[in-house]
Amino acid sequence: GTFLPRGMDRSLALPHLLNGHSGPLTLLIPANALLVGGDAADLKLNVVATHFRGDRYEISAHLGETLQSPLVHFWHDRAVVPGEQLAVRIEQSRLKIFEEELSA
Repeated sequence: GTFLPRGMDRSLALPHLLNGHSGPLTLLIPANALLVGGDAADLKLNVVATHFRGDRYEISAHLGETLQSPLVHFWHDRAVVPGEQLAVRIEQSRLKIFEEELSA
């Protein structure tokens, strides 16, 4: 199946995770599910902020092309300039689906 995040114009293929679910769902993307770089990248993140935190950087980026796309936060070993795009792969086995929408 596919999952269309609110604010994105592209669906994510999640065949093993959805297992016949339909209707509103919440997708949890743990930090260890985002694998930055590499040839197997299947998405682009658009970086909006970088903050140095001790020995690493906290990155905020949109998962998609628009400002309405979901915002994700994750740790990275180097500074990334706002506006930069990062190629990422999502490790689907680490994702979680909730059958209701979680309030923000």
